[in-house]
Amino acid sequence: MGKEGLVEMKNSMNSEQERLEESSTEEAAMVRTPIPELSMKLWYLPKLELPESGCEMTGATLVLIKPVDGMVDQKRNIDGDLMVGSWDFEGDCKEFSEAVREMIKVKKSYLMTMSSF
Repeated sequence: MGKEGLVEMKNSMNSEQERLEESSTEEAAMVRTPIPELSMKLWYLPKLELPESGCEMTGATLVLIKPVDGMVDQKRNIDGDLMVGSWDFEGDCKEFSEAVREMIKVKKSYLMTMSSF
């Protein structure tokens, strides 16, 4: 095998390696990460008065996102338990805890279920 044959063999090996790298990159891009089905609950009040702190919020919005698997027991107030337990602020931020408590008392909320596509 002469010098030209060695160069040709080396070039073909390099092009084969590049082709393998490109195909593995394309395959990795095609693999999807599974996303669980999600439930989103939204509360919105254009004006929210907070009796304890004497504050008023404009355009108060609260969103709870959780996996659908977490919706096993619909009879209990699971959403309220999640929201109030997670938002026990003190000091300067206690108005937010009060806002969460007041908003989950409101009967009107929006519910959306989202599944991966």
